[in-house]
Amino acid sequence: MQASLVIMSAVALTVVMLGFWVPVSWRSSDGGIDRVAKRVYDAGIFVQSTLVAYDTFSTRGRTALIDDPVVEFLLPSIREAWREEPKRGIPLNRLTGFNQKVAGALHRNGVPIMAGTDAMGLPLVAPGSSLHKELQLLSESGLSPYEVIRSATVVPAAFLGKTKEFGTIAVGQRADLLLVAGNPLENLAVLRRPSGVMVRGRWLPRQKLDELLKTARQQRMIIRQATRWAFGLNPSGIDAAVGNTSSNGTERFGRRYGDQFGIGYPSDQALKPERCGNKLPKSAPE
Repeated sequence: MQASLVIMSAVALTVVMLGFWVPVSWRSSDGGIDRVAKRVYDAGIFVQSTLVAYDTFSTRGRTALIDDPVVEFLLPSIREAWREEPKRGIPLNRLTGFNQKVAGALHRNGVPIMAGTDAMGLPLVAPGSSLHKELQLLSESGLSPYEVIRSATVVPAAFLGKTKEFGTIAVGQRADLLLVAGNPLENLAVLRRPSGVMVRGRWLPRQKLDELLKTARQQRMIIRQATRWAFGLNPSGIDAAVGNTSSNGTERFGRRYGDQFGIGYPSDQALKPERCGNKLPKSAPE
């Protein structure tokens, strides 16, 4: 009787395991991925990549993200917590490689890929630098440099139905531009250190960008203390008010105290973008 129960249990477990893993293995094969990619294309779906989020599970990815210099600009509590994260990832983790394979298949089948990072949505994914990491991972997935740049410019604008507003450089488009000392079609790394930035029609040369970074380092503790006075919060509450993008604390602080610290949080009116014209601003390079 006991032997029969053991045999029946083993058979049942085998059936369940096969019922789960066979479909997974089939869908994870090159042919299965390609079939899914074709269905996604036929459905007219845009896909946001967020490959860097999965890279946080690998030892290589975690090491690079923990050592990211941008982490120094985050709130002290976040920075310290991230520095304490183990550099060792999940053993035998292949999530990044698998998702890159999926991204490559989607792209080959014509699915629009949008670069995304989920910055601050999980540990080690810092705003700004994580996008450059994402572009690198997309390049390694089979996208050309031109296609990678489109994934962060043209494609998001198309998804939002704003192709006549931003995403390309043309007269009448929003004046948000990067000036780089090199050809990003040959080397995407030149995007990491722009010679200047045009934001809402305002030109910021490299010197000004460096000054802003220096000021940001100096003002971390000032802003933290000012927020404490403004909201009467303890340190953990301050971090939530200033750094948690899921609340409106950043906006409240920025609108009330931004001008005092030179960080100039824009008002709704200030967000109205300048448009590209036929002439460069006086402060822009010829």
